[in-house]
Amino acid sequence: MSSIELGNVAPTQTTYPDADAAREGRYERRLVEIENAVTTFRIPDRDAAELGDRDPLDVAIAEIGDAWRDHHSLAPPAFVRSVDEELANRIARRYSVSGRARQALADRRKAGQDVLVPPEHEVKVLANRPKGWVPQPTSVDALKATLKQDWPEHLARALAQDNFQALKVNSGNDFQALVMGGEEVGETGTATAVAAASLTNTGAAFPTTGDGYAGHHVVMGAAYAVILSNTGTVLTLDKWYAPATPGGAAAATPALGAYVILPGGQPAFWMAITENAVAPAAADTVLTGELTLSTLARAVATYGHTTGAASYTLSKQFQNPDATARVINKMGSFNSGPAVGGRLVFETLVPSPPTLASASDTTTLTDTISL
Repeated sequence: MSSIELGNVAPTQTTYPDADAAREGRYERRLVEIENAVTTFRIPDRDAAELGDRDPLDVAIAEIGDAWRDHHSLAPPAFVRSVDEELANRIARRYSVSGRARQALADRRKAGQDVLVPPEHEVKVLANRPKGWVPQPTSVDALKATLKQDWPEHLARALAQDNFQALKVNSGNDFQALVMGGEEVGETGTATAVAAASLTNTGAAFPTTGDGYAGHHVVMGAAYAVILSNTGTVLTLDKWYAPATPGGAAAATPALGAYVILPGGQPAFWMAITENAVAPAAADTVLTGELTLSTLARAVATYGHTTGAASYTLSKQFQNPDATARVINKMGSFNSGPAVGGRLVFETLVPSPPTLASASDTTTLTDTISL
């Protein structure tokens, strides 16, 4: 059995509000005021039958990462230490701390000492925990101040917004106005032509001022589509959806007949990811470098909200489809499923960007949106 220590500057305690929450797995987390906390993970030995074709280190790293993120800390580890050199370095790389051993590493290995991998802005490799390493802050604000001062720039940038929350871009403001204000009131009519990505009514006079009907739903029969743009007689659509399974295959193109254009707009519950690490900007309209490959493509996220709370969450698990290593640096939410088109609403840098190092590696991302 191997073990690994992670320096924890923001330890959390997991609690269940009531018995129903415990049964349903709904927990709450709060910071624990402990200085210089160390979280230790013990990794059980697994036999070949249990592992199948999975690498035991890959399994261990995934389990440690999930537990650290979901239960143990609100920040990346301050250091990583283990007698298992490869495990220490791979965990360190996962959390954007230096995973490269210099000559000192070889010297310490020869001496039979365990390995400490320090933050990436240091170049030495130590054998013991640093003396007086970053004390545990007593609040999230104190944590931000500490990391902005002592940690690499990209971690400070990730903490620039409260609790890693999303940036609402300018097109997100337009989206919010549409959904909450209603914009155009909608209309009914009879289509003269319908295709997989368009609807035509030669006798219509669709509004073209501003965004026209962009962002609205059009419903025909048992399917709906999101309107991307329009002229006076033609609606350009993203695709036809089956209402119960918007993340599944496209619905069949409806037959000619009546349609309804509804007021308001499509929810922005589609999550997309990218390896691009450029900080989000209010003027962004696309997620640069959006990944579109099978299980990494834009997908419907799971919605979460506590009654009366001024926030909600969108969560989605993504899986690496092949052996190409990918670092997931940023995510965005859209009001449309196809990777091309739709309105970018929120854009978020991913703190401690996860690396999907091999086929079947997964990461679950949760975006918190303040209202």
